[in-house]
Amino acid sequence: MPKIYNAPAGFEMNPIGTADALTALRRWKGTHAPRLEALQGLKDHYQAEAALGKEARTSLASEREANAILTAEIEARNAALMNCARQAEALKRACGPDPESGQAVRNAKYQAISTTAHIALGTVRGPAAPPVRNIADYEPDDEDWLENETACGRCSGAGTDPMSDHLLPCPNCQGEQRP
Repeated sequence: MPKIYNAPAGFEMNPIGTADALTALRRWKGTHAPRLEALQGLKDHYQAEAALGKEARTSLASEREANAILTAEIEARNAALMNCARQAEALKRACGPDPESGQAVRNAKYQAISTTAHIALGTVRGPAAPPVRNIADYEPDDEDWLENETACGRCSGAGTDPMSDHLLPCPNCQGEQRP
């Protein structure tokens, strides 16, 4: 019997009876069809996962590029802030014994600029902000909570003067409001 090339193992074509060959092919397909379908399903699944992997790699590469750009921008901002702080500190001059002289006032302004830049950089800690009073902190059954509020109108109960960046006591309540 002649052999059919690329035919499954055990399948030979009978030149006289193609019906036998067709029956054998149907038998082979019926026997191996569930395996073939399972293999096709696995192939489709892994091809889909490979496509997702390619997409993830592309996304990761674009995120890395974006992070590199952001890092460069942050480093440039930090360098500019540090340069600003150093230049402001370099402008300070001796002011003599008078704390209210023009040079002393300028020195204080230069120091404020330098300190603000250092706070933005995170190299020094800034003043603590007063606690924010939220309406949700009050009991819902307390109907006259606005009338009973005893907090200072200037410092909102923090006890520090907001006009001096909360470094000095409040001139209205003399810092007695602090919890």
